Amino acid sequence: MEDNLNLISEKSRGIMQDIEVLRTLIQQEEAIKRDLRKSYQEYISGEISKKMYDELVNAYTQEISQLRSRIANLLYRIIDSSRKIYESAYSEIKKISESLE
Repeated sequence: MEDNLNLISEKSRGIMQDIEVLRTLIQQEEAIKRDLRKSYQEYISGEISKKMYDELVNAYTQEISQLRSRIANLLYRIIDSSRKIYESAYSEIKKISESLE
């Protein structure tokens, strides 16, 4: 029982940490999108050239792609940890139920 409770506690802490990192990554993606919109306005107004704008779009696109990959990995980890918590909790409930019979 103690092992399952420790696992549940450990996985729960990990999920909370992953959620904080996830929030940060999403905020970074939003900041990049704002920068991209600003760059578009600068391009439209003639402040930057088409070539410069295209280079910025490519750089922003790569950054967003990397962020989304990290986000996907975090979500997978959160789902996997949640599954392990569920399995451990189910195991404990089953043991308690059997001991009551």
